[in-house]
Amino acid sequence: MLSGAGFPLRKWVSNVPAVLSEVDDEDLALPDASNLGEMCSVKALGLLWRPCTDDISVDIKQPLKGESLTRRTIYSEIARLFDPLGILAPVILWAKILMQQLWICTSGWDDPVGKDIEAKWNLFVDQFSAIKDVSVPRFVLQAGQRRVQLHCFSDASESAYGACLYVRSENDDGQIKVALIAAKSKVAPLKRVSLAKLELCGALLAAKLWQTVCRAWRVPVTSSFFWTDSTVVLCWLRSPSYVWATFVANRVAEVQEICKGNPWMHVKGTENPADMVSRGKLPQELAENTCWFGGPPWLAASEESWNLTTVITESEEAHQEKKKSMMLAAVETSAEPHLLLDKFSSYWKTVRVAAYCLRYIRMRLGKEYERGVCSNKEFRDAVKILVKTLQQRLAMHAGPQQTLAFVRQEFWILNGKAVAKAQMVQNHWTRWQKEYLGELHNSYQKNRTACLLRKDQMVMLKEEDMVSGTWSLGRIIDVHPGRDGVVRVITVRTKRGNYKRPASK
Repeated sequence: MLSGAGFPLRKWVSNVPAVLSEVDDEDLALPDASNLGEMCSVKALGLLWRPCTDDISVDIKQPLKGESLTRRTIYSEIARLFDPLGILAPVILWAKILMQQLWICTSGWDDPVGKDIEAKWNLFVDQFSAIKDVSVPRFVLQAGQRRVQLHCFSDASESAYGACLYVRSENDDGQIKVALIAAKSKVAPLKRVSLAKLELCGALLAAKLWQTVCRAWRVPVTSSFFWTDSTVVLCWLRSPSYVWATFVANRVAEVQEICKGNPWMHVKGTENPADMVSRGKLPQELAENTCWFGGPPWLAASEESWNLTTVITESEEAHQEKKKSMMLAAVETSAEPHLLLDKFSSYWKTVRVAAYCLRYIRMRLGKEYERGVCSNKEFRDAVKILVKTLQQRLAMHAGPQQTLAFVRQEFWILNGKAVAKAQMVQNHWTRWQKEYLGELHNSYQKNRTACLLRKDQMVMLKEEDMVSGTWSLGRIIDVHPGRDGVVRVITVRTKRGNYKRPASK
């Protein structure tokens, strides 16, 4: 199809010679596909693939060494280190940490570096040839796998933080294979941050690495696990994000959102492979390390043998990051106990009893009421009444901001500031109608005097189903006195037309 459109595919290569039997020689990536030697390799995206052994390695050129080193020359050599999968992440991190030290020690790009930096760089270059023999299998799964797990480890030091991801596959015979598939690291900022916060940044980096791999992964994953050796981070992640201060809360919320309930577990610091990607390793040290490429030894054993720590106690360091809040409120210590709020310790029982009480009130008032089990609407009405009652007891005469703060301890209201302000205005009008207007009526009954209604007077039309601030304004165009001469009915002209209304409305 592509060839017919003028896009012929070339550079074909496979570790199975029969696949290439019908491909023309000029379209092959290797000249003799039927005789693949161990040294034959194909370059792609910064990686080398050896079809004969079916493994991949990183294609990195040997950095240069010398006696007249500057910040510019070392930075230029480090920038050429390209490792898309993170196979050599500890080595790349070692070089990045050296970059940061070099930035602090030198002021200009062409200034000569100190003797200690020069010695470290030359040692790095001398050992660099050791990573050319480092390779990982292209096919990372156990043949005939039936269970596939992803295990993501994170760690941090004062210099950097990082994460590494392993796939653990098991077949029907109980054979288990563990392989490194990706890793990533970041240098710690120059501004000092506590080690616990760097550990949390490492956890977030692990979550993002897992998310990236899952988007590209095509094999069904049975389960995923996240591991850290920081009990402080585990304590933070096992609590709602809103209880922590801003720095911790933002990262905890993001980790919880990405991981979507996949468990975070504790691993011993000596068994955490991410330790290497948080401190850095020289090339020779990485080449001799088997834990980096295969994970901790227990990961290749049965799950029953894993020594899992499930109980995490809240340490003093974790407690220090709790959100600090101060709220002032006037509390009446001699208040009478509430009939429902102080009687039941169960939230749902309190709501259910309140719903039945409201139903009884409607029945006594002769209004329509439901029968049988309480409906959702009755539960919602009961919750509203209880919230208003509790708000009045706690907030007293608080303003909109403090009232909203009390409500948000349990409920989150969209456009909360505007709603709280409108609600308080409406409550004010309701009390004004019931208390002040009622008092005026009582005063009228006592004094038997009232304002005489006459033509051309401006009045407001009281409407029960509308907020008082939206009542219509009108002008009296006619009055209709009774036999006793008292005007009790008037005709009013508004922008919507003429209305004949009782004087009381």
